[in-house]
Amino acid sequence: MIQQQGTKLEAFPFEFKLFHHILYYDGPILSHVKNEDNEDYLAQWVDSNDSYHRWLIFKVEPIDLKGYLNGEVSLQDLILSPKNDFVFLTDLTDIGYTNTIRLKAANLAEDYLPGSNLLYLLEMPDEYEGFFDVKSTSYQNKDDTQAPNVIQDIKNNRFNKKAS
Repeated sequence: MIQQQGTKLEAFPFEFKLFHHILYYDGPILSHVKNEDNEDYLAQWVDSNDSYHRWLIFKVEPIDLKGYLNGEVSLQDLILSPKNDFVFLTDLTDIGYTNTIRLKAANLAEDYLPGSNLLYLLEMPDEYEGFFDVKSTSYQNKDDTQAPNVIQDIKNNRFNKKAS
């Protein structure tokens, strides 16, 4: 995996609840998660080895997420948005987050950035019906009491397969 420079954190600074896996193929690739303050983040799987799955996690505003899901804004534009003072890279193991660093999005290794012309071309997922009609901070997952922990969900989907 790429050695990325950044500020090493002792622990990941947030707890996330899964809202929706936007892209999924043999496991989550791009997931929409919410922190304990109900702020929106995207978690993108960017790398792996035999021990870890590396995730890029960054904040996203609902209006920008809507632009992405409508195929108007690229994922790279979301990552490099001036609204993101920093992004996180973290390695996920079967016991949780490790090797977490915080860095400026502009300093992210090029290999971790999706192509600038890579747009979301699928239909808007049903999970977003009504999501953009209300303020994101007041919107709750339709079944928030049963929202799975992201670590557990990823463990269930990623760690039952050998990393490629």
